[in-house]
Amino acid sequence: MDERRVERVVTDVEVICQVRETSYQLQVYDLSTKGCMLAASSDTTLADGESLVLNFLDGITVPGRIAWRRGNCFGLQFDTELQDVVVRHLGYKIPGENADLFVSRDRFGRPLEPLPLRPSELN
Repeated sequence: MDERRVERVVTDVEVICQVRETSYQLQVYDLSTKGCMLAASSDTTLADGESLVLNFLDGITVPGRIAWRRGNCFGLQFDTELQDVVVRHLGYKIPGENADLFVSRDRFGRPLEPLPLRPSELN
């Protein structure tokens, strides 16, 4: 069961993560006002409880600490909550998509193929 208390939006955003003297390029998979889920493409030395700063490519800088780690995936808790408008701004966007807001999507925000019709629905 998902115990999150705030809504998360799917993202496709790359960030530069600054930890001490080291920088990592990470992918943000989902984002809320209180935190995000990140993934590294290679091994990192990041550990639970470690403080870091995320630098989004559009100039937004967010400090936080690692709440959990599983393999190359991390949960980050922000030091200060983001505003809803910032979360929406950083959310996943499909170029040119405006009208089809109710398409089923996977956890990465990609549209899912429609399910095939059952024989009883072919009539």
